[in-house]
Amino acid sequence: MLAVFAMPDPAFRWEGTRPRWFAPLPERSQGFCATCGTPLAHKTTRWPGETRLNTATLDNPAALPP
Repeated sequence: MLAVFAMPDPAFRWEGTRPRWFAPLPERSQGFCATCGTPLAHKTTRWPGETRLNTATLDNPAALPP
């Protein structure tokens, strides 16, 4: 199980190095750190217009409890 939170795409932007995206399925893409491979986020056609970010990758993950 993984704690995630959703951000509407217009309200969100990456800072620093952008992730590399991999699409294992046509309806889902996953973003990974280009340096170390840590999973950062995913997008899916089930929730168009949103990016779902992995809470554990935040500087302060306790600010967004599951």
